[in-house]
Amino acid sequence: MQNHPFSPLLSAALSKWKGALDRHEKQIVTACTEVLLPAGGAIAVSGLDAKVVETFEQLLANVPPMTRMLLRAMLQFVERSPWAYGYSPRPFSRLDLSQRHKVLERLMNSRFYLVRTAFLGLRTVLTVAYFRDENVMQALGATPNLDPFTQEKTP
Repeated sequence: MQNHPFSPLLSAALSKWKGALDRHEKQIVTACTEVLLPAGGAIAVSGLDAKVVETFEQLLANVPPMTRMLLRAMLQFVERSPWAYGYSPRPFSRLDLSQRHKVLERLMNSRFYLVRTAFLGLRTVLTVAYFRDENVMQALGATPNLDPFTQEKTP
Protein backbone atom coordinates (compact mmCIF):
# COMPACT_ATOMS: atom_id res chain seq x y z
CA MET A 1 0.00 0.00 0.00
CA GLN A 2 1.33 3.41 -0.97
CA ASN A 3 1.82 5.81 1.89
CA HIS A 4 0.79 9.11 0.29
CA PRO A 5 0.05 12.35 2.19
CA PHE A 6 -2.91 13.14 -0.10
CA SER A 7 -6.24 11.40 -0.42
CA PRO A 8 -6.40 8.60 -3.04
CA LEU A 9 -8.55 10.75 -5.35
CA LEU A 10 -6.13 13.68 -5.20
CA SER A 11 -3.19 11.31 -5.57
CA ALA A 12 -4.71 9.90 -8.78
CA ALA A 13 -5.27 13.42 -10.14
CA LEU A 14 -1.70 14.42 -9.34
CA SER A 15 -0.22 11.38 -11.06
CA LYS A 16 -2.33 12.09 -14.17
CA TRP A 17 -0.72 15.51 -14.58
CA LYS A 18 2.93 14.65 -15.08
CA GLY A 19 3.91 17.97 -16.58
CA ALA A 20 2.94 18.35 -20.21
CA LEU A 21 0.30 20.96 -20.84
CA ASP A 22 -2.73 19.88 -22.82
CA ARG A 23 -3.81 21.85 -25.88
CA HIS A 24 -6.29 23.97 -23.93
CA GLU A 25 -3.77 24.83 -21.20
CA LYS A 26 -1.29 25.90 -23.89
CA GLN A 27 -3.96 28.23 -25.29
CA ILE A 28 -4.43 29.80 -21.85
CA VAL A 29 -0.68 30.28 -21.34
CA THR A 30 -0.39 31.73 -24.85
CA ALA A 31 -3.28 34.13 -24.20
CA CYS A 32 -1.68 35.32 -20.93
CA THR A 33 1.73 35.64 -22.57
CA GLU A 34 0.37 37.82 -25.39
CA VAL A 35 -0.98 40.27 -22.79
CA LEU A 36 1.80 40.25 -20.20
CA LEU A 37 4.82 39.95 -22.53
CA PRO A 38 3.66 41.55 -25.79
CA ALA A 39 5.51 42.15 -29.02
CA GLY A 40 6.72 45.75 -29.09
CA GLY A 41 6.86 45.96 -25.32
CA ALA A 42 9.65 47.40 -23.20
CA ILE A 43 11.91 44.56 -24.37
CA ALA A 44 11.98 43.92 -28.11
CA VAL A 45 11.55 40.16 -27.71
CA SER A 46 7.93 39.08 -27.21
CA GLY A 47 6.93 36.32 -24.85
CA LEU A 48 5.92 34.13 -27.78
CA ASP A 49 9.29 34.73 -29.48
CA ALA A 50 10.98 33.84 -26.19
CA LYS A 51 9.11 30.52 -26.21
CA VAL A 52 7.45 31.20 -22.87
CA VAL A 53 4.80 28.52 -23.42
CA GLU A 54 7.42 25.80 -23.99
CA THR A 55 9.52 26.99 -21.04
CA PHE A 56 6.44 27.17 -18.81
CA GLU A 57 5.78 23.55 -19.73
CA GLN A 58 9.37 22.57 -18.83
CA LEU A 59 9.11 24.38 -15.51
CA LEU A 60 5.80 22.66 -14.81
CA ALA A 61 7.38 19.24 -15.37
CA ASN A 62 10.08 19.96 -12.78
CA VAL A 63 8.02 21.11 -9.81
CA PRO A 64 6.49 18.94 -7.09
CA PRO A 65 3.09 17.41 -7.94
CA MET A 66 1.13 19.70 -5.60
CA THR A 67 2.76 22.82 -7.10
CA ARG A 68 2.01 21.50 -10.58
CA MET A 69 -1.64 21.03 -9.61
CA LEU A 70 -1.82 24.57 -8.20
CA LEU A 71 -0.30 26.08 -11.36
CA ARG A 72 -2.83 24.21 -13.46
CA ALA A 73 -5.60 25.41 -11.17
CA MET A 74 -4.41 29.01 -11.66
CA LEU A 75 -4.64 28.54 -15.42
CA GLN A 76 -8.21 27.26 -15.10
CA PHE A 77 -9.08 30.13 -12.76
CA VAL A 78 -7.84 32.69 -15.28
CA GLU A 79 -9.70 30.90 -18.08
CA ARG A 80 -13.00 31.13 -16.20
CA SER A 81 -12.48 34.54 -14.61
CA PRO A 82 -14.29 36.58 -17.31
CA TRP A 83 -17.47 34.64 -16.54
CA ALA A 84 -16.90 34.65 -12.76
CA TYR A 85 -16.49 38.43 -12.74
CA GLY A 86 -19.49 38.98 -15.01
CA TYR A 87 -17.25 40.47 -17.67
CA SER A 88 -17.98 38.01 -20.47
CA PRO A 89 -19.49 34.56 -20.89
CA ARG A 90 -16.54 33.66 -23.12
CA PRO A 91 -13.44 32.01 -21.66
CA PHE A 92 -10.29 34.11 -21.29
CA SER A 93 -8.40 32.41 -24.12
CA ARG A 94 -11.19 33.31 -26.59
CA LEU A 95 -11.29 37.02 -25.79
CA ASP A 96 -9.51 39.56 -27.95
CA LEU A 97 -6.27 41.11 -26.72
CA SER A 98 -7.81 44.26 -25.22
CA GLN A 99 -10.46 42.25 -23.37
CA ARG A 100 -7.83 39.87 -22.00
CA HIS A 101 -5.83 42.88 -20.82
CA LYS A 102 -8.86 44.18 -18.89
CA VAL A 103 -9.49 40.78 -17.30
CA LEU A 104 -5.88 40.43 -16.11
CA GLU A 105 -5.95 44.00 -14.82
CA ARG A 106 -9.08 43.16 -12.81
CA LEU A 107 -7.36 40.10 -11.35
CA MET A 108 -4.25 42.12 -10.50
CA ASN A 109 -6.34 44.79 -8.74
CA SER A 110 -8.95 42.52 -7.17
CA ARG A 111 -10.10 43.38 -3.68
CA PHE A 112 -9.62 39.70 -2.81
CA TYR A 113 -6.12 38.84 -1.65
CA LEU A 114 -6.23 35.26 -2.96
CA VAL A 115 -7.22 36.44 -6.44
CA ARG A 116 -4.36 38.95 -6.51
CA THR A 117 -1.98 36.28 -5.22
CA ALA A 118 -3.08 33.76 -7.86
CA PHE A 119 -2.53 36.35 -10.58
CA LEU A 120 0.87 37.28 -9.16
CA GLY A 121 1.90 33.62 -9.00
CA LEU A 122 1.02 33.03 -12.64
CA ARG A 123 2.67 36.26 -13.74
CA THR A 124 5.82 35.33 -11.82
CA VAL A 125 6.12 31.92 -13.49
CA LEU A 126 5.57 33.48 -16.93
CA THR A 127 8.20 36.13 -16.18
CA VAL A 128 10.71 33.51 -15.03
CA ALA A 129 10.07 31.57 -18.24
CA TYR A 130 10.57 34.76 -20.26
CA PHE A 131 13.88 35.66 -18.67
CA ARG A 132 15.25 32.18 -19.26
CA ASP A 133 15.42 33.00 -22.97
CA GLU A 134 18.89 33.92 -24.20
CA ASN A 135 17.55 36.52 -26.68
CA VAL A 136 15.73 38.34 -23.87
CA MET A 137 18.90 38.50 -21.81
CA GLN A 138 20.88 39.78 -24.81
CA ALA A 139 18.21 42.43 -25.48
CA LEU A 140 18.74 43.61 -21.91
CA GLY A 141 22.49 43.64 -22.33
CA ALA A 142 22.83 41.00 -19.64
CA THR A 143 25.55 38.52 -20.44
CA PRO A 144 26.71 35.85 -18.06
CA ASN A 145 30.01 36.52 -16.37
CA LEU A 146 31.44 33.21 -15.28
CA ASP A 147 34.38 34.87 -13.53
CA PRO A 148 32.91 37.95 -11.81
CA PHE A 149 35.89 38.55 -9.50
CA THR A 150 38.51 38.95 -12.20
CA GLN A 151 38.88 42.46 -13.52
CA GLU A 152 39.28 42.92 -17.23
CA LYS A 153 42.61 44.38 -18.27
CA THR A 154 42.24 47.53 -20.30
CA PRO A 155 44.47 47.66 -23.40
